[in-house]
Amino acid sequence: MGIIFAFSNTQGDKSDGQSQGLADKIVETATGMRSRDKATDELNKKLFANKAFRVNQIIRKIAHMSEYMILTFILILALRSKHTWNMKIGKAILIALVICLLYSITDELHQTFVPGRSGLAIDCLIDTFGGCIAAIIYLIGYKIKNRRQKISGE
Repeated sequence: MGIIFAFSNTQGDKSDGQSQGLADKIVETATGMRSRDKATDELNKKLFANKAFRVNQIIRKIAHMSEYMILTFILILALRSKHTWNMKIGKAILIALVICLLYSITDELHQTFVPGRSGLAIDCLIDTFGGCIAAIIYLIGYKIKNRRQKISGE
């Protein structure tokens, strides 16, 4: 949560610049187009900028989803740990997803106070979707582990 908070506390222009640099490299590599800085004519600069903008948006949404996938996975592990709460899987997943959603909401609210950032409801949905993916991955791993234990007779 501290790492997510730190990312969200980065001013908008700096945060966007970091992901935009990656987007520029991806578009340049994938299309063979020259970057907006090196393009020789105005049309190519606009085409490149348009593609890079779209790629940047995708990168930023994947980052949102990934942060909350990791958070949810860690929460499930903590809630299920024999050294802490030792919860049953269904309850642990439900609580982890609720925490994920609530933290996402507070994180988006926090971003409204950071210069150049805004809080978006769609980002809360993307964050929670990332949490759901983590829960599904955990559940699949849990079922595979249980099936193997039954087969081996443990």
